[in-house]
Amino acid sequence: MEVDSPCDESAVAKIVVCDLCEMAFDYAPPAMMTPVFSLTCTECDAGMEVETEGQARREGWTKIEPAFDLPMANYCGLCPACRAEAND
Repeated sequence: MEVDSPCDESAVAKIVVCDLCEMAFDYAPPAMMTPVFSLTCTECDAGMEVETEGQARREGWTKIEPAFDLPMANYCGLCPACRAEAND
């Protein structure tokens, strides 16, 4: 491909970078594609100390679901304290 101006070089560079990114995603191990687990309660600010979904479930968390739009966590759920309070 012939490049006639700096603008064309920039366009070619962008295409190459996009192709490389696509290849990286195609060959990335699944673990690299999975977001780190972070949790917050839907009713209070509990959850940041929880490291895995399994730990959360063992501690009594319920209604755990993805919430990738949240700025502070990527999962939300109902913590044991708020669940107990709701059941009273």
